[in-house]
Amino acid sequence: MPPSPSSSTATTTSIASSTGTSEHPRGIERAALNFGQMTQDQRDALPKMLLTWQQIGADVSGTAGNLNRLTKPHWYDRLLGYGLNAAVIYRNLNP
Repeated sequence: MPPSPSSSTATTTSIASSTGTSEHPRGIERAALNFGQMTQDQRDALPKMLLTWQQIGADVSGTAGNLNRLTKPHWYDRLLGYGLNAAVIYRNLNP
């Protein structure tokens, strides 16, 4: 007893039988089947890819915001600068 054909084999067989060939589709039928499968794969994968890229964009935006906040001067940066300048001046005046 032969194994049952899969859906793609059944489609290939129906196309081949409708075109008059025995079992295997000719080049144009095979190309049409491959193009149809590629289109379906793209339809399935595209929403997932877009979601992934949107999440990457949000993550990069958050990271850029954090870096921007970290690199801006704060009040304690000025105090630290004053303290270091005072230490250098004190050292130069009292060797």
